[in-house]
Parts: sequence; C-alpha cells; structure tokens
Amino acid sequence: AQGRAGEEEALRQRIQALESALELQKRLTQEALAQSASCRLETQERELRVEAEHAERVLTLSKEMLELKASYEKRLRHLSGHEAPRWGRLDQEGPEPKAEPGCGPEMREVLLEVERLRAENQQLSKDYARKAEELQATYERENEAVRQAMQQSVSEALWQWQEKETDLRKNFQAQEAALQAQVRKLEGDLEHRGRKISDLKKYAQKLKDRIQDLDVQLKEARQENSELKSTAKKLGEKLAIAKDKLMLQECHVTQKTDDMKTERVSENEVLGKENDLETCSLHPQQDQNFAKECPCTKGGTDTQ
Repeated sequence: AQGRAGEEEALRQRIQALESALELQKRLTQEALAQSASCRLETQERELRVEAEHAERVLTLSKEMLELKASYEKRLRHLSGHEAPRWGRLDQEGPEPKAEPGCGPEMREVLLEVERLRAENQQLSKDYARKAEELQATYERENEAVRQAMQQSVSEALWQWQEKETDLRKNFQAQEAALQAQVRKLEGDLEHRGRKISDLKKYAQKLKDRIQDLDVQLKEARQENSELKSTAKKLGEKLAIAKDKLMLQECHVTQKTDDMKTERVSENEVLGKENDLETCSLHPQQDQNFAKECPCTKGGTDTQ
C-alpha cells in the first residue's frame, strides 16, 4: 500500500510539473503577444504624434503665409490710398510715365510719386514671392524630414519587433521540444501505471461505498437516538403532569380530611352544647354555683 501511494504521489508530481510547464508556456506566449501589441501600439502612437506635430507645423506655416499675404495686401492698399484720385489711371497709361516739357512742378511730383509707388509695389511683390518660396521650401524640407523620421522610426520598431519575435520563437521551440519529451515520458508512465490507477479507483470506490453505508447507519442511529430522546422527553412531560395531578389529589384529599375533621369537631361541639342545654332544663333548682358554671347560663349572661 505504501509503495502504491508513493508511485501515485510521484505520478501526481510529474503531472503537476507538466501542468506548470504548460502554464509557463502559455504565460510566455501571452507576454510575447502583449509585447507585440505594445510595440505596435507605441509605433502607432509615435506615428500619430509625428503626424500631429507635422499638421501643427503646416498649420503654423499656413498662418504665417496668410499673415504675410494680409500684410502685403494691407500695405498695397495703404500705398494705393496715397495716390491722388485724378491720377489713379496714370499707372495704366504706360510703363514709364515721363514728364512732358510743358508740365508744371506739381505734375512732375505726382509722376515721381507714382514711379516711387510702382517701384515699392514691385519690391513688395518680390519680397512676398521670396518669402512664399522660403516658406514652401521650409515646408518641403520639414515634410521630408518628418517622412524620413517616421520611416526610420517605423523601420526601427519593426526591426526590434522582428528580433523579439525571433528570440521568442526560438525560446518557444526549445520549450516545446522539452515539453514534448516530458509529455511522451509521462504518457509512457501513465500507460504503464494505468492498471494500478484503475485498481486504486476501484478501491477508492469501495471505500466510498463503505463510507456511504456508514453514513446511512450513522444517520439511522442518530434518527433512533433522536426518537429515543423525543420519547424520553414526552415521558418526562407526562411524568411531570402525573406528579402535578398526584400533588393536586393529595392536596385535595388533605383539604377534604381537614374539612371532615373540622366538621366532626363542630358537630361534637354542637352535640356538647345540646347536652348541656338539656341538662340545664332538667335541673332548674340547682344552686347558684352550678348555674354559674353552666355553659348555657354563661352564654345567657354573656348575651345579656
């Protein structure tokens, strides 16, 4: 029996070791999947962050271009407002207005002002175009830098994830081979000891049946004991009631006896008084002393 128990314990320990190894493999697999998901999530977050920064930079550049355009238009309106209304079309008449020989000083000043405004307008147009080109070049450079950074980040993350996946796959393969060897060995042990386990199960079933029989007997004994206790309790209650009745009967008999004794005493007293009365009526001439001693005389005297 001890040898069988030892073999069963060794088999149970091996099964527990196999279950622990399987749990370890499951946990490692879950950790690998979690790391892979985390890596992908970090890559996505990094891409979203870079895209957000890029969009913010594009928005800033767009605002700067709009502000530059608004400043240019404002400056152009300001310069246009300084031109005299009557000379407003001089700019459209020719590319280079010249002062006629007969023009006065005022006309020459106006033409010079128009020429100056035209030159300033051309300079502003050149500055606007140059700044726009600079902003466009900056935007393209930053866009290219962002694209390269994103590509490099994604490539690095993908390479790291592939390295981790390769290492995990190698570890899994080694663990799987070891576990398969353990499984084959345990399967051989289980097949070799299957009959012993079957015998132990049969023996355990017999013990279980025996325990059930003993439980039934114990329940019956408890039921019988409970019934005996209930019967004893009922008998005790009946005995107490009988004792109470007996005590009541004794009290009644005692009371009746006392009443009878009292009645007899009363009857004797009455008979004695009647005899005394008869005696007094038969001897009326007795002396004074006897009359004093006579109960009836005493009663009469007392009554008077």
